[in-house]
Amino acid sequence: MKTKSFKKYLEQRLTKNEIADLKRQADREIKIFKELQTTIAEMTQNYMEKNNIGFNELARIFSCSPSQLVKIQRAEANLTMSSIANILASIGKDLSDIFKTRKK
Repeated sequence: MKTKSFKKYLEQRLTKNEIADLKRQADREIKIFKELQTTIAEMTQNYMEKNNIGFNELARIFSCSPSQLVKIQRAEANLTMSSIANILASIGKDLSDIFKTRKK
């Protein structure tokens, strides 16, 4: 069985409601991921300002490359759980601080 696209494959295997549910879930996951990236970017920027730390010093503290730090600060980094834990520990924050920052 050959299909021309993943979309066609899904249409053959799932109902329209199932596809819509998958799309809603994927959109929600993307939103959550972007919020996490933005919160971490803001936390790192606040840490730099509060502690008068430069870019290169922060890269050293995080044990990451300057290019990775740029991605973190732009909220573009694809962070692992380990990276998130390292960043938070390095700036003296806990996981709960991420959720406190983003309360609406």
